[in-house]
Amino acid sequence: MGSMSSLRLVVAFGLLLVIVTTAPERTLVMPRQWLIEKLTVSEAEARHTRLPDDRAERRPELKKPFGALNKDWENLKKRIRRGQAPRR
Repeated sequence: MGSMSSLRLVVAFGLLLVIVTTAPERTLVMPRQWLIEKLTVSEAEARHTRLPDDRAERRPELKKPFGALNKDWENLKKRIRRGQAPRR
């Protein structure tokens, strides 16, 4: 996967985090045009876990899914419910 695709996904998750953390609970519906594709948590983590390299040896957090953004990813995962589907 190219670095541009990774950047798009990171930006999408960033936007989602902003919406989830700043919007009132009643308005947590994400517009369909923001969704690129449907992934499971496992698929997203598999796609966005770096292969070990020299930087990961110096910064262990880079070995985790989404690297330096792992803390945000873990917070997002806590808010996802099993089988959650977009509202219509």
